Amino acid sequence: MNTGIQDAYNLGWKLGLVLHGANPKLLETYEEERLPVAASVLKLTTKLLDKFQSFARVLPTSADGNERFQLTLSYRESSLSKQATKLQPPIQAGDRAPDAPLKNDNGNSITLFDLFRGPHFSLLATGDALIFELLKRQDEYPVVKLFAIDPSGNPGNHTDCYTDAEGYFKSSYGAQPNMIYLIRPDGYVAFIGDSVQELVAYYRELGL
Repeated sequence: MNTGIQDAYNLGWKLGLVLHGANPKLLETYEEERLPVAASVLKLTTKLLDKFQSFARVLPTSADGNERFQLTLSYRESSLSKQATKLQPPIQAGDRAPDAPLKNDNGNSITLFDLFRGPHFSLLATGDALIFELLKRQDEYPVVKLFAIDPSGNPGNHTDCYTDAEGYFKSSYGAQPNMIYLIRPDGYVAFIGDSVQELVAYYRELGL
């Protein structure tokens, strides 16, 4: 079930973008990303079947959990994963984007997973200068939602601002001032960097 749902979501958001004018080559990355997953699932199921059919009839244990539930699945080797920073954050482009609790402008609790929910790309940005620069180009990419994290000022009415009150975002993402994290619609990190120009170049590669 996990594999089928992720297959559908992976292909679904790419089909949606292509139907709205994105580069058709985006569809080629479906096989690039998901075929290795299918191969690993077949290998795992064969291993578990052999284990069960052994004399001991051993059922899968918790040790097989991460592999069975695909909790450590990554697309780091994908052509869609762009690491455009010299920093070495705890996560890399291609990894599953971690969740973290935040506070909105009204002081209400919300999570990153709440922000990610939907068919859009999520752009997490830190540092006022970078946020203002991204704001200037926001209308050019309606499929991308910009979320400012810990801005010291008010970037404007067209930006959602959130506070990393408990520091979970900083620790799990390795966030520094003036950083960009672009999250794909399926919840994986597409781009990590500190340059709006490189981000825009990435958008152009996708044909957004």
